[in-house]
Amino acid sequence: MKIRNSKYLGYLQIFLGIGAITGGLPALLESTNPSGSLLFSFGFTDNVKLQGLFWVLVCGAGHLIASSLSLKFIKITGILSVVLGLLMTACLGLQLYATGYSIFIQPLFIVLALFEIYLGSRIMIINKKF
Repeated sequence: MKIRNSKYLGYLQIFLGIGAITGGLPALLESTNPSGSLLFSFGFTDNVKLQGLFWVLVCGAGHLIASSLSLKFIKITGILSVVLGLLMTACLGLQLYATGYSIFIQPLFIVLALFEIYLGSRIMIINKKF
């Protein structure tokens, strides 16, 4: 059971990591119009590249690193996946709040991040690491 949950979690994290990188790269590389970004909504005007950097490094690379740990069945996998899932859910929720619904991928990734939290918590329970 633990191995199967960890494998599913690893594959899900690969998908979430690639999605975060492909979502953050355009903002990081060539964005010049900050009007649709979250931080612009709160009064910051030059933040699109910062958001892109966050999505690529924290959410994207973080999920890819976590996936390698999940596929190797490392015990810290549960805790790391819960943290990354909560972080992605919070960021996407804030983005939806600030900019509104713009594409179906936003709520889809929230649901997938919630599933990541579920799988991570199951692994934590199985490993008895609360």
